[in-house]
Amino acid sequence: MEEVPYKVTKREIQILINDKPTVKPGYYVYYKCYIDISQKKDNIVYGSINETSGNDINFYVFDQKDFNAWKNGETVRPYVYAKRVKSYTFSFVPDHTDYYYFVLDNGYSIFTNKVPEIVVMWGYNITVTKYKDVQKTRRVTVYRNVTVTEYRYINKTRYVSILQLLLGQ
Repeated sequence: MEEVPYKVTKREIQILINDKPTVKPGYYVYYKCYIDISQKKDNIVYGSINETSGNDINFYVFDQKDFNAWKNGETVRPYVYAKRVKSYTFSFVPDHTDYYYFVLDNGYSIFTNKVPEIVVMWGYNITVTKYKDVQKTRRVTVYRNVTVTEYRYINKTRYVSILQLLLGQ
């Protein structure tokens, strides 16, 4: 028996966030998740927001650079941008390995707490090497008492006298 490697691609799903925080008026809550896309294919992050108190809330997804810029009031390019939503589903493809920030923003509210339920999942394909035991066999054919006949071409030179050439013999 011998172990032989083979490749298997399988789908992995990780729950990144499953929570129901209270977001006070004038504040925001964020979740910081590290997403490493190296050695993974078909990456997708998806989920939903459901504001359970009957109100609405802002929801954004940033990478590390844009989260810092957003906190400083600078121009940003969020992966997800949803203003004043009661219920919202989203998905995006992370384009690099980084920390990603999922922000529930109640900064515009003066008096009302918000209680959003947030679920975020990350799916990707990964290829792993597995091994299986195989029994290798070899077939050998043996020939006995075989006669081989070889033929060779022999170049024979014939000598003729000048007299025979002249007479045509």
